[in-house]
Order: sequence, then C-alpha cells, then structure tokens
Amino acid sequence: MLPRAKRLRIEREIEPVLKSKKGVFDLACGIKFSPNLLGYPRVTVIAGKKVSKSAVVRNLQKRQFRGAIEELYNRLTAVDLILLLGKSAVGMDYPTKVSLLTKNLTKAGVLTKTPTNTGVPMTVKTK
Repeated sequence: MLPRAKRLRIEREIEPVLKSKKGVFDLACGIKFSPNLLGYPRVTVIAGKKVSKSAVVRNLQKRQFRGAIEELYNRLTAVDLILLLGKSAVGMDYPTKVSLLTKNLTKAGVLTKTPTNTGVPMTVKTK
C-alpha cells in the first residue's frame, strides 16, 4: 500500500486533477494527471459502480491497479495521477494490467525509462 504522503486523499486534492485537460484513456483505464511541485508523484484509483455493482469486485480492481502503480512508482515523474477504471478491467489478469498501465503512462509522458529517487520512502516505519 502506498504511504499516505504518496496518495491523493481528499476532494480538494483530487478535483483540480480531474479538471485538468491532460489525460490518456482506453477501455480499461483512464489516466488524468497534473504536474505537482512536491518532487514526488501522488496517486489515487477510482472505480465507480459502472465497473461493477459489487464492492468486492471494485476493491479487487483498485488493489490490483495500486499494486501495478507500486511496481512503476520509482519511474514516475512528479505528478498527481488519477486512475479511472473501466468495466473491461474486470476480466484482465494482473500482468496485462501492468503492461497496459505502463503503455498508458508512457503515452502520457509521465513514466521515465530509469528509476528516480523520489525522496519519500516507500515503506512506513511503525513504532
């Protein structure tokens, strides 16, 4: 799971990204993004009821796409990123989701070829 600092969590953080004109879309996953000045990317995944009426299925899709983002996180530039899941994402297996996400992020121009040091550690220390 992404640490709290690496997520878009509240509406005032999400709304400007949704209103931005930058995005890449296909049937399984739409990506809206906006540059940020934080020096590291922040991500959120949205799966509406059009994806599935079942919350269990929607949450599974969100977990799988979050896992795919974690694999690619060190290659992202400093952007606020929203993944809008589509209905056709439900039938895909995980490796297909990772390759689809890689293709779309590259097309959007927010994925670099080499990993970058993002400054915020991926793991969260607990006491």
